[in-house]
Amino acid sequence: LAMLVDDDGVLWIANGQSGSLKMSYGLARFDGKNWTRVKIPEYSGNYFIGGEIRSMAVDNENVKWFASYIASFDGSSWKKFEEPDGPASRYAQSVTVDARGRKWFCSTKGVSCYDGKTWTNYTAENGLPGTQAGHAAFDLDGIGWFTLDTGLHSFDGRAWTSWAESVRINGDANGDGWVSICSLTVD
Repeated sequence: LAMLVDDDGVLWIANGQSGSLKMSYGLARFDGKNWTRVKIPEYSGNYFIGGEIRSMAVDNENVKWFASYIASFDGSSWKKFEEPDGPASRYAQSVTVDARGRKWFCSTKGVSCYDGKTWTNYTAENGLPGTQAGHAAFDLDGIGWFTLDTGLHSFDGRAWTSWAESVRINGDANGDGWVSICSLTVD
């Protein structure tokens, strides 16, 4: 189950195969009065964005971004993004939008950032301190915090810093990050 509230105050809920919404691989929106199922186009006999939406985010133009197969929905049309000219992987675990409006996707092949025109992929081959990325959050200074298969790492736009092993990360509306850590070294 993934949820977000967009800039218009509309609640969006994506569901996998089962759940309390009785939706099978679906997407719904609630405008405060009515629930509406959102039609996801089919692609090669399968859903356009895959069977299960794992994560959703909304950007500063109120475009919804989805992690499963990487896709966006502007309220009227869908767009799907795939390698080799786009993200490191067409499938993502999670999506986060930073304060500058860049979309960050975490996948089993690394971290992909989309600024609206260009994709930048961070992988073990070009400096990512791990091979698989799970989740991301951004603090008020614009520092990205990422859970990788090697632990918790931050990225300031130039360099990666390693902080801990085996973590889970979430962020709140105040810009505070909440981290569950198994091993952290603090100087």
